[in-house]
Amino acid sequence: MIKVNTQYNIQDKGKEKVVPISSATSYNEKREVNEYNKSQTFIRSDNMDDDKILEMYIKKVDQDQAELKQDIRESEKRLENHIIASEKRMDEKIDRIENLIVSQNEKFEKFDDKISQVSKEVSNKLGDHKKFLWGITISIFLAVAAMVVTLIVAVTMGN
Repeated sequence: MIKVNTQYNIQDKGKEKVVPISSATSYNEKREVNEYNKSQTFIRSDNMDDDKILEMYIKKVDQDQAELKQDIRESEKRLENHIIASEKRMDEKIDRIENLIVSQNEKFEKFDDKISQVSKEVSNKLGDHKKFLWGITISIFLAVAAMVVTLIVAVTMGN
């Protein structure tokens, strides 16, 4: 916020004029500095005409406006730098997340390959186990049949 402080010297003629503090020379004129924007304080004096006052005021407003524009540019530059830094951090985080996802997918693919390999081995072992069981079953039937034949031969020969 820009603020211009004003003090008045009431003259005998009843007419008041404004002079910048830097040109104030009389004993009664005071010098003040606005700490916020370092703007000059104006004091009324009767040795300046209205055009000069207006010209000085416009000059001061132009100066304040230029300072304000510069402050805005600097603020925009800081904001731009902050945005760029934030975007860079976000991009780095996204890259790390993508890399984590890719590595997890690779681990899952390896795990899937291992599961497929184990599944094939189990299937092969099951097939071998079935063949083994069929072999034992056939052997048992043949052994029982051989015993029955032996029993029949022994019974028929013994009589």
